[in-house]
Amino acid sequence: TADGVNDLSGRGIGLDMVRAQLEELKGAIAVYSQPQLGTTFVLQIPLSLTIAKLLLCQAGNQTYALLADAIEQILIPQPDQIRSWEDGQVLRWGTGDLERQIPVRRLSQILAYCSPVAKPLVSQFKPPFVPDAQVKPIIVIRSQDTFIGLEVDQLLEEQELVIRPLGAMITAPHYVYGGSILADGQLTLVLDGAALMEYVLEQQIVSSTNYHVASSTSHLLSPSTQQQQLPPQTRAGLPASPTLESQARLDKVVLLVDDSITVRQTLALTLQKAGYQVLQAKDGYEAIAQFQHHTDIQLVICDLEMPRMNGFEFLKYRQQDSALANTPVVILTSRSASKHRLIASELGATDYITKPYLEDKLLKMVTGVIEQNSSVS
Repeated sequence: TADGVNDLSGRGIGLDMVRAQLEELKGAIAVYSQPQLGTTFVLQIPLSLTIAKLLLCQAGNQTYALLADAIEQILIPQPDQIRSWEDGQVLRWGTGDLERQIPVRRLSQILAYCSPVAKPLVSQFKPPFVPDAQVKPIIVIRSQDTFIGLEVDQLLEEQELVIRPLGAMITAPHYVYGGSILADGQLTLVLDGAALMEYVLEQQIVSSTNYHVASSTSHLLSPSTQQQQLPPQTRAGLPASPTLESQARLDKVVLLVDDSITVRQTLALTLQKAGYQVLQAKDGYEAIAQFQHHTDIQLVICDLEMPRMNGFEFLKYRQQDSALANTPVVILTSRSASKHRLIASELGATDYITKPYLEDKLLKMVTGVIEQNSSVS
């Protein structure tokens, strides 16, 4: 809050100290900024006993309570809003320029607790909506600019309840905020939606990493066709060598520009599995710095919404810099509106893909763009 910058003030040291103190208290901080409007800092400090508004829901014969402050919207999706994507589902959420495609996960599969809920507990509520077998309510959770949909079996009701800590005897996951006692004396877990979303994204990265490592190991351990045709004593002495296609791809360098480390890591694993070299940057400024150190970048995959320098600003800078002008840029964003596509095209974007993406489609696009640019140059 200093008016000017000197050796002690105006350098963000105070903000860092506040964050450190919050982490020691097991709290959390979120920052929301809007151009020309300002910045909001939301500090969440756990108390030994607190009252909060909670949404009670049922998932997998278990009742859970979700903190209401992390809930962006509760909806009953229409059939055209849900579509399959790889090993899961995505929800078309929002309208017009604000439309997004967000991943959907079943709350019962994320938590997978097996203690059944008592029948009297469910019967005492009069849920606002009892879904059929085909339609399930979805709770949209938001943490800063990241969204996820939680599919539940049944919505019960919203209540103001006392939240109590679970105690030192129980080491609970970080997404369990505490426990609450309902009117009939039953205990329910209180879930922090933002922390639960972080857990889901972390699990996706771990699962994807294990899959790619297993695939790579299997590929390395499998003898090539030429080795299988040789006698055993000769075959054993041959070192493993990459195929010509893989070797050609290793010469291709792709720069990923996205402020979400989750998106970057997931996409990097996909490209590396296909044999590409991958560089990363969290915004347009870091992307420009990468070009200064790596002159062999053949393709940039860039998000639109990023701090400091967003995707549109990076495209505009690229047009004015001869060192970057010939490098193709593909936009990868959750913004699916035609307005964003048009602006990106006018600023020189080679292609435009919306999240979530299909791996095979993305890899086909990457190969095609690099080959086309190489033939032109």
